[in-house]
Amino acid sequence: MTSPALATVQLLGAVVAIALASYAYRHRDRPGVIWLVAVLFGNTVWMVAAGINYATGSTTVSTAMLQVRYVGITVIPVALLFFALSYTGTDEWLGRRRQLLIASPAAGALALALTDHVHGLFYAGVTPASNPQQIAYEYGMVAVPWIAYAFVLVVAAAAVFVRYATITDGVYRWQALALAGVVLMGTAADVLYFLPVPPTGFAITPLAILLSSAIAVGLVVRYDFVRLVPATRELGRRELIERMELGMVVLDADGRVIDVNPAAAKLLECDLEAVIGEQAPDSLPGPNGPAIAERTFNVDGIDRDVEIRTHRVDVGSGITLLTLRQLDDLTDVVSHDLQGPLMEIRGSADMAIATGDITHVDRVLAAANRIDDLATDLLELAHTGRGLEARESVELAEIAETAWRHLWTPETELVVETDRSVIGDPDRIQQLFENLLRNSVEHASSDHERGDDGIDTIAYSEATGDDVTQAQRTTRKSTRESNFDPVDERETAPADGGRIVVGSLPTGFYLEDDGPGIPPEKRERIFEKGYTTSQTGTGLGLSIVGRIVAAHGWSVRATEGSLGGARIEITDVDFVDESERTG
Repeated sequence: MTSPALATVQLLGAVVAIALASYAYRHRDRPGVIWLVAVLFGNTVWMVAAGINYATGSTTVSTAMLQVRYVGITVIPVALLFFALSYTGTDEWLGRRRQLLIASPAAGALALALTDHVHGLFYAGVTPASNPQQIAYEYGMVAVPWIAYAFVLVVAAAAVFVRYATITDGVYRWQALALAGVVLMGTAADVLYFLPVPPTGFAITPLAILLSSAIAVGLVVRYDFVRLVPATRELGRRELIERMELGMVVLDADGRVIDVNPAAAKLLECDLEAVIGEQAPDSLPGPNGPAIAERTFNVDGIDRDVEIRTHRVDVGSGITLLTLRQLDDLTDVVSHDLQGPLMEIRGSADMAIATGDITHVDRVLAAANRIDDLATDLLELAHTGRGLEARESVELAEIAETAWRHLWTPETELVVETDRSVIGDPDRIQQLFENLLRNSVEHASSDHERGDDGIDTIAYSEATGDDVTQAQRTTRKSTRESNFDPVDERETAPADGGRIVVGSLPTGFYLEDDGPGIPPEKRERIFEKGYTTSQTGTGLGLSIVGRIVAAHGWSVRATEGSLGGARIEITDVDFVDESERTG
């Protein structure tokens, strides 16, 4: 091959390297990709220097290019090691100081190569020759240690990928081994160059590095198998995750599965090896799905509700962690819902004793019937799980006031500021409101007397007859009866009582109170089962709310209300069309 042809090959390779580096840079959010860009930069300098060397007829220019190429050569092995460490998630220890320490020999070699014409230590001799490079040279006493160090860095990078392959499985293993081979391609080309196998003076190493870089960029960008899960699966932590009863699925930005543990694979009825790298099953929410969702899976022949929580782990790379938990603890849920009817029984019984009015016994009987209904539901839920039994028009005001009557707290006022209707399961929506209202009552900031155990004790009125009836009407007064004027409601609110408001949002509805509110750092956790800020709370009420919201495909969040207390917003709701209601 003539010198012009060799020059053309090297310069075209440099153009390809620039294009590939530009493409990789656009995906620099992937772990390790920025170091691949550095490799391609170094390779571009090397190929440009080689191309000019082949194209020129000047010994002076060829000698200068012999020095310039080391601007690229010294970058490549260092960048390859940093790429391997970053991509496999083992770069936590690689701080700025260690980076400088590893790169220092390369910087020293570059300085010596560029100033060789002064001291002659890097090259023992450079003479004119008839080969394609126009010159012949021998390495000097300081070049040999650098070459050995460069080989060590490249072999270390390959070893990082090999180690990575030993602690992973499936597609991770073959990908790690492929990257180890890619890293060693340049070293193999170097060995061939020194034998020499190619034509004397033909630099095949930068071409091999170009090919290996293209393969590496393709693997990283195409599969995006970042370090999140493999890094956590090292050594003993791998066994821990695989033995967890909580299902775990990790998705990339495109919705592909990049890891799954056995618990999740059992729920999804999929093979651990086969699902890696494939699109997530349709039964799972995607990377942009709701924070909490509920799906039904068949587990051992029985339909089970499964709560799926979406955690955006890395916004930059789009990595999403899904946790799957079977909701088979239905006994806890239903026993928690018994508290509402029991509160009603206690309150009505106290009022019957205090006033002598036997009509309060009706409320006791109604609450007892509700307990019976909940017990019946428990049997059904325990065997089949529970989805939505009906989807029909539900008036928010009516269902909220029905739930309020079950709680019956004379010292707290409910204000309903919406006349919207939603599509959903009436029983589940009533259950949702009962839990929200109970939570607001229990954490109200009103002047309720508190017992030694920290539980609110309602100061019941000593009034009798019509006075009691009027008090009941006031606490249940709705703004539907006052043209939605909240000012009127404040004027009739109990002087020492709490206040709860139910209102509309553009895409849903909310419930807020005038209690102490929820600290911002705790708002993400309040819908977790068992999480409570009260010493006597069960931590189930708002988790039940989260389940009901997920079953409807809605979204829920906690924030600060206009009354200064907690505000629970439920969005992505299907409203009944107003024209259908009025028509």
